Amino acid sequence: FLAVAISALVFGVSYMPTEANQSVRGGRIIGTLTDLGTNRPVVGEVGVTTLDEGRLRLKHARGSLQGEFVIDGIEPGQFHLVTKADGYAVEHRNVSLNQGETLRVDFVLKPVKKLKGVVRGPNGGPLSGADVSVRYPAELPPPGNVTSTYQWEAGEFLTGSLGTFEIDVHPDKEFIIEASHPNFVGDVSRPITVPANRTEISTSLSLRNGGNLTVEVKNAAGVPMPNVQIRLVAQTARSASPRFTSTETLRQRIKHGKSRADGTFSFRHVPPGRRIVVVVHPGYRPFKQLIDVTSGQSLSQIAIVLNSSE
Repeated sequence: FLAVAISALVFGVSYMPTEANQSVRGGRIIGTLTDLGTNRPVVGEVGVTTLDEGRLRLKHARGSLQGEFVIDGIEPGQFHLVTKADGYAVEHRNVSLNQGETLRVDFVLKPVKKLKGVVRGPNGGPLSGADVSVRYPAELPPPGNVTSTYQWEAGEFLTGSLGTFEIDVHPDKEFIIEASHPNFVGDVSRPITVPANRTEISTSLSLRNGGNLTVEVKNAAGVPMPNVQIRLVAQTARSASPRFTSTETLRQRIKHGKSRADGTFSFRHVPPGRRIVVVVHPGYRPFKQLIDVTSGQSLSQIAIVLNSSE
C-alpha cells in the first residue's frame, strides 16, 4: 500500500456541464458548489489529484455560474478533491471511482472567517516584509490515496510597514499561524480555533534575533574541502503541535548547505539553543560536534578536520 501527502498547484482545463461531454471516454465526476447558509450556487473551482502507477495525475475543473462542475475522462481509482471559491473555506473529499462510473460529489461551502494580527521584530516594533501563512493539521491519507494542499489554502501574506496581516481561515478547523523573515528567527503560534460566535479574531507573532556560525572544513593534510555537505540540527524536543506541518519549525530545526571553494560555509540567523553540526562527504568519516548558539552573537569559526574512511 502507498500513502502519499503532497502540496501542489494545479493548472488545467475548465470543464462545463454540457451534452458534448457525455461522449468522453472513462469515468466522470460531477457535482455542485453551494453556500451553506443560503443554498445558492457558488462559482468556484475543484482540483483533483490521484496516483496512477506511482505517478501523480492532476486535473482542474472550473464550475459554471450555476455552481456545477464536471470532470471527464477519469480512469478508475482513488481521488482527492479540493475546492477553491472566493470568500469560502477550502473543503476536501476522498472518493473512489469505478470504470465508466459517473460519481456525484456535492460540496456545501462555508464562508471564511478572518484572522487579523501584527508581526513584531526583536525590539517589539512592527516588522515589515514578514511572510505570514496558516497551516492546518496534517492528515495522512488512507492507504492507496493521496491528499493535496493547495497554496491558496495557506493564505500567504506579506506584512507592510505597519507589520499587520489579514488572512482568511476555516470557520471550524484548528490551525496555526507562522511568520518568517530573512533577517530574523521566525515564530509559530499555538493551535487556534475561531469561536463559533465570532467572525474574526486577532493575534500577534514575535520574531527573534538568532546567532551566526561559520564552519571551515579541511582534510587531514590541511587542505580546504569544497562541496562538503554541512547540516545544523537542533537538539530539542518534538514540536509542541505535532499534528501540524510547520515550514518555519522545520527550517529552524534543520539548516544545511555546502562548503565554498575555501572550505567554509556560514549559517545566519540560527535559533538560540543547542545544535549538532553534522558534516558528511564521500570517502570520509562523518563528523559531529555539539555547540550552543546564543541570540545575537556570532560564534568563532569552527574548524573541522575530516579523516579518510579508508
